[in-house]
Amino acid sequence: MKRLNRVCLFCAQMAILWLLGACAPTPTGMAVEPTPTSPAVEPSPVGLSATLKAPSSLPNGEAVRVTFTLTNHAPERLYVLTWYTPLEGIFGEIFRVEHDGQSIAYEGPLVMRGDPLPEHYVLLEPGASVSAEVDLATAYDFSQVGEYTIEFLSPRISHVAKTEREFATSVDDLGPVQIPCNPLSLSIRGSSVSPARWTLAEAAEMIRGYLQSQHPQLNPDVRLPLEELATPQVWEDLRVQLFRITDGPFIHESFLIRGENVLHIGEATGGRGLTSLEISDLDEDGTAELLFTYAFGSGLHQSRIGMYAPAYGPERTYEADTGYFGDLGLVKEDEATVSVRVVEPDEAALTLQYLDLLGSLAIEVHGAQAALVLHLADDLPDNVRAQLFEVTG
Repeated sequence: MKRLNRVCLFCAQMAILWLLGACAPTPTGMAVEPTPTSPAVEPSPVGLSATLKAPSSLPNGEAVRVTFTLTNHAPERLYVLTWYTPLEGIFGEIFRVEHDGQSIAYEGPLVMRGDPLPEHYVLLEPGASVSAEVDLATAYDFSQVGEYTIEFLSPRISHVAKTEREFATSVDDLGPVQIPCNPLSLSIRGSSVSPARWTLAEAAEMIRGYLQSQHPQLNPDVRLPLEELATPQVWEDLRVQLFRITDGPFIHESFLIRGENVLHIGEATGGRGLTSLEISDLDEDGTAELLFTYAFGSGLHQSRIGMYAPAYGPERTYEADTGYFGDLGLVKEDEATVSVRVVEPDEAALTLQYLDLLGSLAIEVHGAQAALVLHLADDLPDNVRAQLFEVTG
């Protein structure tokens, strides 16, 4: 079986959650000059520096969009690993944020990595820059009015190479890379407009109401500690938020909130619940879909594949009619192609192996009804095919 190392989302409150790196923003390749609010900094010995740029003031509830620009000041080209920089999105605590002098906790995903691959590097010619924009509000709480300071934290696990032959091939080859960067000051001012995004406390009350509607005998005071699965593309493309319960009788259960509506995503009874996410446009209609896998069952462990597709029905989710006894993960090949692979986690080594290709996903429409379909690979091994089952009901 072929091993493929992929980025996966690891949240502290659960064993493993897989999240592929396709939702990371693509570097623009355009230089951004330092501004009066983004003063220039001295480059590191290897020749790298970065700048942050953002509005000096924003109304409460707005996205906190920050532009990160990485520049090569060295006389030779540099290949820089994008891990733990905004060039791949926010998949770790890569910023220090303070509100009126008090540290703001990081609420976004943490990641565990396989070995670095050549596509994880970005090439910077001498004097060249590359930029990416991220929304800090997806990973830090900016709901309070006041003054904020934002600092980029140099990656502790990274690599810089001068030639492709010097690329790291193992996590053992990686180490700290200094990237000096200016701090930012940002003022969040009050607004009469309702926040565009729900806070954890607000989401908890909405999810509590949903659970009570499904379980009328539920204790109204049951604890529902939440974390937000803060993936920028989910909000930007679908205007929805994803939350997961981290403790208590509904541990690992996940929910999607769009406006005032709450949807239960997958199932976690006896398992990890949501295990992978991808944003795609399978039917190429210009409207994004959220694809996900989830795992449940302690005695009979199984995985299933689901979809949230607002173009076909924003009040429901769809499920593929093929399930698998084991673990599955999604791989985004391009905007309209998402494959499904058998996965095997190695929790001790904090690595993830993507193994056999199970097939690819498609949306089929019959009349007014849409369906999520898994087209199985032609060369599926017999031992893998034996673990498939039909989802009914």
